[in-house]
Amino acid sequence: MAKAPWLLDSDTAAVRAWAIAETRAGLYADALARHQEDRAVPCAGCETCLPWDTALARWQTTAANHRIRLGLDPLSRAQLGKDVTQAALNTSRASGTVDAQIAAEIAALESELGIPSGAGRYVVNDHLSDLIDADSEEREP
Repeated sequence: MAKAPWLLDSDTAAVRAWAIAETRAGLYADALARHQEDRAVPCAGCETCLPWDTALARWQTTAANHRIRLGLDPLSRAQLGKDVTQAALNTSRASGTVDAQIAAEIAALESELGIPSGAGRYVVNDHLSDLIDADSEEREP
């Protein structure tokens, strides 16, 4: 099975914890199955299998929680995708808000200083090379 593309190297500890929980749940399930096979009459909660049942349920729940946090089931993977997309959208909206605030501050400063409107437009430009080119064009006689 291929590595889940959304998992990062920093997720190694979480993946290891999930794998341990899955392994322990599997070991308890196997032990309970062998315990049942060894008996002529099915066991319905002896001193051996009751603690194993409890441990099995605990490790299955732990493994399921890890799967959800890691996006290893379809629903949690969809939720993680939605969260990542929403965060990217919020970041781009925040960036647009910051750009608008900077443009408003430049316009206010231009007005206050009595310089032509749009003279500060290069400050807002995303590309440093454009800013440098514009500055050199303005200085040429």
